[in-house]
Amino acid sequence: MNTIEIPEVNFYKEFPSELDELKPSEFEFLVKQVIAYQSGVISENDMLTAISFHLIGIRKSVKWFRLNQDQIEIVVDNVNRINEIIRDFFDEQQSENGQKILVFKNGVSRNLLPKIKKLYGPDSVLQNCSFFEYKQAHAEYVLYLKNQNIENLNRLIAILYRPKKWFLPILKLLPNFPGDVRRKFSPLSNPLILEKRVKYVSKLPYYYKYAFFLIYTGFESFLRTGDIEIDGNEISLSALYSNSTGTEDTGVGLTGLLYELSESKVFGSVNDTANTNLYDVLVRIYQLVKMSEIIKRKADVANQNI
Repeated sequence: MNTIEIPEVNFYKEFPSELDELKPSEFEFLVKQVIAYQSGVISENDMLTAISFHLIGIRKSVKWFRLNQDQIEIVVDNVNRINEIIRDFFDEQQSENGQKILVFKNGVSRNLLPKIKKLYGPDSVLQNCSFFEYKQAHAEYVLYLKNQNIENLNRLIAILYRPKKWFLPILKLLPNFPGDVRRKFSPLSNPLILEKRVKYVSKLPYYYKYAFFLIYTGFESFLRTGDIEIDGNEISLSALYSNSTGTEDTGVGLTGLLYELSESKVFGSVNDTANTNLYDVLVRIYQLVKMSEIIKRKADVANQNI
Protein backbone atom coordinates (compact mmCIF):
# COMPACT_ATOMS: atom_id res chain seq x y z
CA MET A 1 0.00 0.00 0.00
CA ASN A 2 1.02 3.59 -0.61
CA THR A 3 0.39 6.47 1.75
CA ILE A 4 -0.61 10.03 0.97
CA GLU A 5 -0.28 12.70 3.63
CA ILE A 6 -1.27 16.35 3.13
CA PRO A 7 -0.79 18.03 6.52
CA GLU A 8 -1.83 21.41 5.09
CA VAL A 9 -5.43 20.12 4.87
CA ASN A 10 -5.18 17.52 7.66
CA PHE A 11 -5.49 14.60 5.22
CA TYR A 12 -3.95 11.14 5.58
CA LYS A 13 -4.87 8.02 3.63
CA GLU A 14 -3.47 4.68 2.45
CA PHE A 15 -4.26 3.62 -1.10
CA PRO A 16 -3.42 0.57 -3.26
CA SER A 17 -0.03 0.39 -4.93
CA GLU A 18 -0.97 -2.56 -7.13
CA LEU A 19 -4.10 -4.11 -8.60
CA ASP A 20 -4.26 -7.03 -6.15
CA GLU A 21 -4.67 -4.57 -3.27
CA LEU A 22 -7.90 -3.11 -4.65
CA LYS A 23 -11.23 -3.76 -2.98
CA PRO A 24 -13.96 -5.24 -5.25
CA SER A 25 -15.84 -1.92 -5.29
CA GLU A 26 -12.62 -0.06 -6.18
CA PHE A 27 -11.84 -2.51 -8.97
CA GLU A 28 -15.35 -2.14 -10.41
CA PHE A 29 -14.98 1.65 -10.41
CA LEU A 30 -11.55 1.39 -12.05
CA VAL A 31 -12.91 -0.89 -14.80
CA LYS A 32 -15.80 1.50 -15.50
CA GLN A 33 -13.32 4.36 -15.93
CA VAL A 34 -11.10 2.26 -18.21
CA ILE A 35 -14.09 1.40 -20.40
CA ALA A 36 -15.09 5.07 -20.57
CA TYR A 37 -11.54 6.00 -21.58
CA GLN A 38 -11.25 3.25 -24.20
CA SER A 39 -14.62 4.31 -25.61
CA GLY A 40 -13.38 7.88 -26.01
CA VAL A 41 -15.85 9.30 -23.46
CA ILE A 42 -13.12 10.67 -21.16
CA SER A 43 -9.45 11.53 -21.55
CA GLU A 44 -6.58 9.58 -20.03
CA ASN A 45 -6.00 12.31 -17.43
CA ASP A 46 -9.71 12.40 -16.52
CA MET A 47 -9.65 8.61 -16.09
CA LEU A 48 -6.58 8.67 -13.85
CA THR A 49 -7.89 11.59 -11.79
CA ALA A 50 -11.29 9.95 -11.27
CA ILE A 51 -9.59 6.72 -10.12
CA SER A 52 -7.22 8.62 -7.82
CA PHE A 53 -10.04 10.62 -6.22
CA HIS A 54 -12.05 7.44 -5.71
CA LEU A 55 -9.19 5.48 -4.14
CA ILE A 56 -8.20 8.14 -1.64
CA GLY A 57 -11.71 9.51 -1.03
CA ILE A 58 -10.45 13.05 -0.99
CA ARG A 59 -13.71 14.51 -2.30
CA LYS A 60 -15.52 13.37 0.85
CA SER A 61 -12.72 14.03 3.31
CA VAL A 62 -11.65 17.53 2.35
CA LYS A 63 -13.92 20.58 2.67
CA TRP A 64 -12.93 22.19 -0.61
CA PHE A 65 -14.82 25.44 0.03
CA ARG A 66 -12.62 26.06 3.08
CA LEU A 67 -9.32 25.79 1.19
CA ASN A 68 -7.30 28.75 0.05
CA GLN A 69 -5.51 28.87 -3.31
CA ASP A 70 -2.20 27.58 -1.91
CA GLN A 71 -3.91 24.60 -0.26
CA ILE A 72 -5.79 23.75 -3.44
CA GLU A 73 -2.52 23.75 -5.40
CA ILE A 74 -0.95 21.42 -2.82
CA VAL A 75 -3.89 19.00 -3.12
CA VAL A 76 -3.74 19.12 -6.93
CA ASP A 77 0.00 18.42 -6.89
CA ASN A 78 -0.58 15.38 -4.66
CA VAL A 79 -3.40 14.09 -6.86
CA ASN A 80 -1.13 14.42 -9.90
CA ARG A 81 1.48 12.38 -8.03
CA ILE A 82 -1.11 9.68 -7.34
CA ASN A 83 -2.12 9.77 -11.01
CA GLU A 84 1.44 8.78 -11.90
CA ILE A 85 1.27 5.85 -9.48
CA ILE A 86 -2.09 4.72 -10.92
CA ARG A 87 -0.70 5.21 -14.43
CA ASP A 88 1.92 2.61 -13.56
CA PHE A 89 -0.89 0.02 -13.39
CA PHE A 90 -1.02 0.24 -17.19
CA ASP A 91 1.12 -0.28 -20.27
CA GLU A 92 0.70 1.53 -23.57
CA GLN A 93 -0.22 -0.41 -26.69
CA GLN A 94 -1.26 0.47 -30.22
CA SER A 95 -4.76 -0.52 -31.29
CA GLU A 96 -5.51 -1.84 -34.79
CA ASN A 97 -6.40 1.67 -35.97
CA GLY A 98 -3.13 3.07 -34.61
CA GLN A 99 -4.55 4.71 -31.49
CA LYS A 100 -2.79 4.55 -28.14
CA ILE A 101 -4.61 2.40 -25.60
CA LEU A 102 -3.83 1.42 -22.02
CA VAL A 103 -3.82 -2.19 -20.84
CA PHE A 104 -3.08 -3.62 -17.42
CA LYS A 105 0.65 -4.10 -16.93
CA ASN A 106 0.37 -6.95 -14.46
CA GLY A 107 -2.55 -9.31 -14.20
CA VAL A 108 -4.35 -9.86 -10.94
CA SER A 109 -4.04 -13.08 -8.94
CA ARG A 110 -6.94 -12.33 -6.56
CA ASN A 111 -10.53 -12.59 -7.65
CA LEU A 112 -11.52 -8.96 -7.22
CA LEU A 113 -15.06 -9.80 -8.33
CA PRO A 114 -16.06 -12.56 -5.85
CA LYS A 115 -19.76 -12.12 -6.53
CA ILE A 116 -21.81 -10.88 -9.49
CA LYS A 117 -25.40 -10.21 -8.45
CA LYS A 118 -26.65 -13.63 -7.21
CA LEU A 119 -23.74 -15.63 -8.65
CA TYR A 120 -20.59 -16.56 -6.71
CA GLY A 121 -17.23 -16.72 -8.44
CA PRO A 122 -14.12 -18.87 -8.07
CA ASP A 123 -11.36 -18.37 -5.53
CA SER A 124 -8.19 -16.54 -6.49
CA VAL A 125 -6.20 -18.24 -9.28
CA LEU A 126 -8.99 -20.87 -9.50
CA GLN A 127 -7.88 -22.68 -6.35
CA ASN A 128 -11.32 -24.19 -5.75
CA CYS A 129 -11.96 -25.23 -9.36
CA SER A 130 -12.05 -28.75 -10.70
CA PHE A 131 -10.05 -29.84 -13.72
CA PHE A 132 -13.30 -30.06 -15.69
CA GLU A 133 -14.27 -26.49 -14.77
CA TYR A 134 -10.93 -25.18 -15.95
CA LYS A 135 -11.02 -27.20 -19.16
CA GLN A 136 -14.43 -25.78 -20.07
CA ALA A 137 -13.60 -22.22 -19.00
CA HIS A 138 -10.25 -22.23 -20.78
CA ALA A 139 -11.87 -23.32 -24.04
CA GLU A 140 -14.32 -20.38 -23.91
CA TYR A 141 -11.49 -17.98 -23.01
CA VAL A 142 -9.41 -19.08 -26.00
CA LEU A 143 -12.39 -18.70 -28.33
CA TYR A 144 -13.06 -15.20 -27.01
CA LEU A 145 -9.44 -14.20 -27.61
CA LYS A 146 -9.73 -15.44 -31.18
CA ASN A 147 -13.08 -14.05 -32.28
CA GLN A 148 -14.07 -11.46 -29.61
CA ASN A 149 -17.55 -13.00 -29.54
CA ILE A 150 -19.26 -11.80 -26.35
CA GLU A 151 -21.15 -15.10 -26.20
CA ASN A 152 -17.90 -16.89 -25.32
CA LEU A 153 -17.26 -14.41 -22.53
CA ASN A 154 -20.80 -14.95 -21.25
CA ARG A 155 -20.20 -18.70 -21.20
CA LEU A 156 -16.84 -18.32 -19.45
CA ILE A 157 -18.55 -16.39 -16.65
CA ALA A 158 -21.54 -18.76 -16.51
CA ILE A 159 -19.20 -21.73 -16.07
CA LEU A 160 -17.25 -20.23 -13.16
CA TYR A 161 -19.95 -18.10 -11.49
CA ARG A 162 -22.76 -20.13 -9.99
CA PRO A 163 -25.51 -19.83 -7.34
CA LYS A 164 -24.64 -20.86 -3.80
CA LYS A 165 -25.34 -24.43 -2.70
CA TRP A 166 -28.62 -25.49 -1.23
CA PHE A 167 -28.66 -25.72 2.59
CA LEU A 168 -25.29 -23.93 2.72
CA PRO A 169 -25.54 -22.91 6.43
CA ILE A 170 -25.94 -26.60 7.34
CA LEU A 171 -23.23 -27.78 4.94
CA LYS A 172 -20.74 -25.36 6.48
CA LEU A 173 -21.15 -27.17 9.80
CA LEU A 174 -19.94 -30.46 8.34
CA PRO A 175 -16.29 -31.35 9.08
CA ASN A 176 -15.62 -32.27 5.43
CA PHE A 177 -17.11 -29.09 3.91
CA PRO A 178 -14.72 -28.18 1.05
CA GLY A 179 -15.22 -24.43 1.38
CA ASP A 180 -16.63 -23.82 -2.10
CA VAL A 181 -20.04 -22.17 -1.72
CA ARG A 182 -20.90 -22.60 -5.41
CA ARG A 183 -23.13 -25.37 -6.71
CA LYS A 184 -21.19 -28.18 -8.33
CA PHE A 185 -20.35 -28.09 -12.04
CA SER A 186 -19.30 -31.39 -13.58
CA PRO A 187 -19.71 -33.48 -16.76
CA LEU A 188 -22.92 -34.83 -15.21
CA SER A 189 -24.45 -31.36 -14.66
CA ASN A 190 -27.66 -30.59 -16.53
CA PRO A 191 -26.59 -28.56 -19.63
CA LEU A 192 -29.92 -26.72 -19.61
CA ILE A 193 -29.02 -25.15 -16.27
CA LEU A 194 -25.79 -23.80 -17.76
CA GLU A 195 -27.65 -22.39 -20.77
CA LYS A 196 -30.10 -20.66 -18.44
CA ARG A 197 -27.17 -19.12 -16.57
CA VAL A 198 -25.56 -18.02 -19.86
CA LYS A 199 -28.78 -16.20 -20.72
CA TYR A 200 -28.77 -14.50 -17.32
CA VAL A 201 -25.12 -13.44 -17.68
CA SER A 202 -25.79 -12.07 -21.18
CA LYS A 203 -28.09 -9.44 -19.64
CA LEU A 204 -25.54 -8.20 -17.09
CA PRO A 205 -23.81 -4.82 -17.58
CA TYR A 206 -20.72 -5.06 -19.77
CA TYR A 207 -18.33 -3.80 -17.11
CA TYR A 208 -18.87 -7.00 -15.09
CA LYS A 209 -17.83 -9.08 -18.08
CA TYR A 210 -14.82 -6.97 -18.95
CA ALA A 211 -13.75 -6.93 -15.30
CA PHE A 212 -13.77 -10.71 -15.05
CA PHE A 213 -12.03 -11.04 -18.41
CA LEU A 214 -9.16 -9.00 -16.95
CA ILE A 215 -9.19 -11.11 -13.78
CA TYR A 216 -9.28 -14.41 -15.65
CA THR A 217 -6.44 -13.28 -17.90
CA GLY A 218 -4.39 -12.80 -14.73
CA PHE A 219 -5.36 -16.31 -13.60
CA GLU A 220 -4.23 -17.81 -16.90
CA SER A 221 -0.94 -15.94 -16.62
CA PHE A 222 -0.40 -17.30 -13.10
CA LEU A 223 -1.10 -20.87 -14.24
CA ARG A 224 1.72 -20.49 -16.76
CA THR A 225 4.29 -18.54 -14.80
CA GLY A 226 3.34 -18.73 -11.12
CA ASP A 227 4.98 -20.64 -8.28
CA ILE A 228 3.07 -22.86 -5.87
CA GLU A 229 4.22 -24.65 -2.73
CA ILE A 230 3.81 -28.41 -2.45
CA ASP A 231 4.90 -30.22 0.73
CA GLY A 232 7.17 -27.32 1.61
CA ASN A 233 8.75 -27.22 -1.84
CA GLU A 234 8.16 -24.40 -4.30
CA ILE A 235 7.53 -25.48 -7.89
CA SER A 236 7.17 -23.34 -10.99
CA LEU A 237 4.15 -24.03 -13.18
CA SER A 238 6.04 -22.61 -16.17
CA ALA A 239 7.61 -26.06 -16.60
CA LEU A 240 4.22 -27.36 -17.76
CA TYR A 241 3.90 -24.83 -20.58
CA SER A 242 7.40 -24.56 -21.98
CA ASN A 243 6.08 -25.15 -25.50
CA SER A 244 2.81 -23.25 -25.08
CA THR A 245 1.89 -19.68 -26.01
CA GLY A 246 -1.14 -19.77 -23.75
CA THR A 247 -3.51 -18.61 -26.49
CA GLU A 248 -3.84 -21.72 -28.63
CA ASP A 249 -6.96 -23.84 -28.44
CA THR A 250 -5.87 -26.58 -26.08
CA GLY A 251 -9.36 -27.93 -25.46
CA VAL A 252 -8.63 -31.19 -27.29
CA GLY A 253 -5.32 -31.49 -25.46
CA LEU A 254 -7.02 -31.03 -22.11
CA THR A 255 -9.65 -33.59 -23.01
CA GLY A 256 -6.92 -36.00 -24.04
CA LEU A 257 -5.13 -35.37 -20.76
CA LEU A 258 -8.37 -36.06 -18.90
CA TYR A 259 -8.65 -39.52 -20.46
CA GLU A 260 -4.94 -40.23 -20.16
CA LEU A 261 -5.00 -39.54 -16.42
CA SER A 262 -8.20 -41.53 -15.96
CA GLU A 263 -6.66 -44.52 -17.77
CA SER A 264 -3.67 -44.37 -15.43
CA LYS A 265 -6.15 -44.56 -12.50
CA VAL A 266 -4.22 -41.81 -10.69
CA PHE A 267 -7.47 -40.05 -9.80
CA GLY A 268 -9.92 -42.82 -10.66
CA SER A 269 -12.41 -42.82 -13.55
CA VAL A 270 -12.89 -40.13 -16.20
CA ASN A 271 -15.57 -38.53 -14.03
CA ASP A 272 -13.38 -38.74 -10.92
CA THR A 273 -10.50 -37.09 -12.79
CA ALA A 274 -12.82 -34.36 -14.12
CA ASN A 275 -13.93 -33.58 -10.56
CA THR A 276 -10.38 -33.53 -9.16
CA ASN A 277 -9.07 -30.17 -8.01
CA LEU A 278 -7.21 -28.35 -10.79
CA TYR A 279 -4.04 -27.97 -8.73
CA ASP A 280 -3.93 -31.67 -7.83
CA VAL A 281 -3.95 -32.39 -11.56
CA LEU A 282 -1.29 -29.75 -12.27
CA VAL A 283 0.98 -31.17 -9.56
CA ARG A 284 0.60 -34.67 -11.03
CA ILE A 285 1.43 -33.34 -14.50
CA TYR A 286 4.44 -31.54 -13.02
CA GLN A 287 5.63 -34.83 -11.52
CA LEU A 288 5.24 -36.57 -14.87
CA VAL A 289 7.14 -33.78 -16.66
CA LYS A 290 10.01 -33.98 -14.19
CA MET A 291 10.10 -37.79 -14.41
CA SER A 292 10.24 -37.51 -18.20
CA GLU A 293 13.15 -35.03 -17.95
CA ILE A 294 15.06 -37.37 -15.63
CA ILE A 295 14.53 -40.31 -17.95
CA LYS A 296 15.66 -38.21 -20.92
CA ARG A 297 18.81 -37.04 -19.11
CA LYS A 298 19.70 -40.65 -18.14
CA ALA A 299 19.15 -41.76 -21.72
CA ASP A 300 21.39 -38.95 -23.01
CA VAL A 301 24.13 -39.93 -20.56
CA ALA A 302 23.82 -43.58 -21.57
CA ASN A 303 24.08 -42.68 -25.24
CA GLN A 304 27.20 -40.60 -24.58
CA ASN A 305 28.86 -43.56 -22.85
CA ILE A 306 28.22 -45.94 -25.75
